[in-house]
Amino acid sequence: MKIEKKSNEAIIEPIEDNWNWLDELGEPDPTFNYQHIKEFKPVPLLNYEDWLAEDKKIP
Repeated sequence: MKIEKKSNEAIIEPIEDNWNWLDELGEPDPTFNYQHIKEFKPVPLLNYEDWLAEDKKIP
């Protein structure tokens, strides 16, 4: 739900949950080469410079 405050009123609106467009995409392409996609590896974000250094270490 989306809740918004306007002066002394609370406006509550439902969030769109129509996922029919996802079904229209069909199944994933079995011929697509996923080898180039690296596994996601979360790193603690201490500061921007540390993040850049960690990002360069990921093979």
